[in-house]
Amino acid sequence: MEGIHFRLLAWHARVPLASCAKWLPPSQARPGNLVDAAAAMRHLPMMTARRLGVGDRLVVDGVLSLLADQAADALVLCSQHGELERNDRILQSLAADQPVSPTDFTMSVHNAAAGTCTIVAGQPLVSTSLSAGADTFQQALFEVMGFFQAGHRRVILADFEGHIPAFYQRQAGVVLPVAPYAVCLLLVPGTDWRCQPRPLGPASAVRVSTPGVLPQSLQWLRALVQGRDAHAVQGQSHEWHWSHTP
Repeated sequence: MEGIHFRLLAWHARVPLASCAKWLPPSQARPGNLVDAAAAMRHLPMMTARRLGVGDRLVVDGVLSLLADQAADALVLCSQHGELERNDRILQSLAADQPVSPTDFTMSVHNAAAGTCTIVAGQPLVSTSLSAGADTFQQALFEVMGFFQAGHRRVILADFEGHIPAFYQRQAGVVLPVAPYAVCLLLVPGTDWRCQPRPLGPASAVRVSTPGVLPQSLQWLRALVQGRDAHAVQGQSHEWHWSHTP
């Protein structure tokens, strides 16, 4: 497969605007599809929202926002840390010899958000969920390319994160540079956007999970809303060079 390439048909993102507002110059209005993560859900039913963690709520509502106006035939959901918050509650209950919440148990798997998207939307979309460390977003795009090769023509890619429990921050050093977010992209085959990875030498490797370095999907989104036609996304062992032909 020769690099990553596609056409962006539509997008919807729910991000912490308090930290992302500086992406835009004062003269540029905020796009309507760039929504504050703290805003009310637009398409997710309240009863379903109550069962979901914050990251899942954001990504499911984002995917539903795209499906409200556009058709899709496949769904790729990716999250570096997945259901850590829910799994932390399960482990805390087990350690205290307390019953485990059935909802926590049912929704603790990595593909819970993808399943919820298809159920609420009422659409039997082909779906997959993945995690690939700090390069999760970039690797998920290869999954999208695989869907294109298999004949799918309208694929939603959604990258998201929820809260990281204090235990994982202390004991495992898991750091989320920003508050919970979801970036949802509707992609179709094309060459408007192209990406090629370039290996980093040992001296150039960047710690991409430390404060100050945005998750990859937010790096990409920032370049999109700023209208940049060329930019690089930082990775664990590669720098991912993007170009856009308007």
